[in-house]
Amino acid sequence: MQYTTESVWQKFQDFFKKKGHLLRPAAPIIPENEASVLFTSAGMQQFKQYYLEPQKAPSPRIVSCQPCLRTTDIDEVGDETHLTIFEMLGNFSFGYPEVSGSYFKKETIEFAWEFLTKVLNIPPERLRVTYFSGDKEIPEDVESKKLLLQITGLPQTKILPRDREENFWGPTGESGPCGRTVEIQMDGIEIWNLVFNEFLYREGKFLPLKYLGVDTGAGLERLTALLNNTFSVYEVDTLKPVEERIAVPSAKSRIIVDHLRAITHLIVVGVFPSNKEQGYVLRRLIRRTLKAGLDLQLREGIYKELFSLILSLWKDRYPSLQKKLPTILTVFEKEQQKYLKVLKEGIEEFQKLYQKDPNRDWGETAFYLYTSFGLPPEMTFEDVVKLRGQLDLESAWQGFREAERRHRETSRADLRRFKGGLAGYSPQEIRLHTATHLLQAALRRILGSHVVQKGANINPERLRFDFAHPHKLTEAEITKIEQLVNDWIEEGLPVEKVEMNKEEALKSGALGVFLERYTDKVFVYTIKDKDEIVSKEICGGPHVKNTRMLGRFKILKEESSSLGVRRIRATVEAGKILLKSI
Repeated sequence: MQYTTESVWQKFQDFFKKKGHLLRPAAPIIPENEASVLFTSAGMQQFKQYYLEPQKAPSPRIVSCQPCLRTTDIDEVGDETHLTIFEMLGNFSFGYPEVSGSYFKKETIEFAWEFLTKVLNIPPERLRVTYFSGDKEIPEDVESKKLLLQITGLPQTKILPRDREENFWGPTGESGPCGRTVEIQMDGIEIWNLVFNEFLYREGKFLPLKYLGVDTGAGLERLTALLNNTFSVYEVDTLKPVEERIAVPSAKSRIIVDHLRAITHLIVVGVFPSNKEQGYVLRRLIRRTLKAGLDLQLREGIYKELFSLILSLWKDRYPSLQKKLPTILTVFEKEQQKYLKVLKEGIEEFQKLYQKDPNRDWGETAFYLYTSFGLPPEMTFEDVVKLRGQLDLESAWQGFREAERRHRETSRADLRRFKGGLAGYSPQEIRLHTATHLLQAALRRILGSHVVQKGANINPERLRFDFAHPHKLTEAEITKIEQLVNDWIEEGLPVEKVEMNKEEALKSGALGVFLERYTDKVFVYTIKDKDEIVSKEICGGPHVKNTRMLGRFKILKEESSSLGVRRIRATVEAGKILLKSI
């Protein structure tokens, strides 16, 4: 039997309706009354309050299918399993044990096992389960372990303990319901997460909930793919036709398929490309799509066809998407023009330089165009060949690498004066060092001017930045900081260096720490966005010449360093240069 996403969803809702669940429509992709998160990323988000006040729920049992948008794995999209936007099947219960009709662990596990093995007829030998193993704050989920042994009949070798990272969920946002989980896997891949909400996370503490609740989530595309004996989510009926229309199966075509679905949902609910919050994510998705399309040399007009196809594939479940094609195309095409303008500026500079001296050192010139405009050296060399008919590519690449070497040597000279937390002076460490300036600027802009650097350490893998701040950062704050840094990188801002007296530097407004390490003469590095100063710091270097050279900035972890001092670990992915840089 060949499953479709619609047939699996229909079986799911029919099964839970028979078990007394009320079918509820999907919530908007932008959560209502939830400022701490940018997107609806889980089926339970619209029901969050019911776990605290179950008397407000329309039923103690609910079933739904929710489009979810998650950007945490956006750079992994392109393989066979990752999606930015997907549909989540879920069944929910509120108010246990006081509310009549509510349920908890036993019924949840029974329902899941019956649906998988009896309704979908999945052989039990293809399944295994995990449960929470316990830690210093929260004990092992012994009850779930016993229930799994009783209900599933699986051997103990297929009922496995796991830590908090794998078998504890929530909350969504800064606070809210959360709890230990049971995860069901099929062929070693997670297909269903059963969350038992027993705690309320608030101000860094796990408090017992007055009412216990259930929140489950199963990725519809992933489950459908595995039922059809394929590991690729792009083989399901709501995705495969779009990739077939592109007609160039590849990682880049999968990026386009996924991102266009997310773009559709965001534009329909009124999000427009911008440099902030949801608009920033939409801009990033559009430009990633366009870059992939340029790489595949897609024909003109293809995006209109693809958007039309996506709307037709989802027309039954999400009728709100219909009649929105003109709006979607208008927003998309306007952003496309902006993106192409960035490329155009670099190409125009190339043409000026070519007209001035067609026999110039194109290796060194390519390095200049790359660092100043983000124009890939391959594009420069290809254009020279088109205009001149020939180019010694080996010599050109040697010139490019020689320019890189000289740049590194200059950076090393700066480094000898003050290492600025660097362990070495590889190109990646230099990028990370420059990124700390943007990070501090973003922290001060979003958290306040009380933020000052308290320490730093940089190695080829990551930067570590310590700063004065009294509280743990919220998820929303971390997202805003990361977005702001990437926005400055994407703008391609010049990094200017001026030598002056230390006293003069401080009077000019430059930030400086550990000033006793410097001589009377210091370097001041300034990053400007037009007339606005983004960052101005006393520093010994080394730094890149343009923020375009940094790549995508990503915060890996935020944690406490000491009393009143927070610590961020982050990286820049040089192989994933932001779209304005390409």
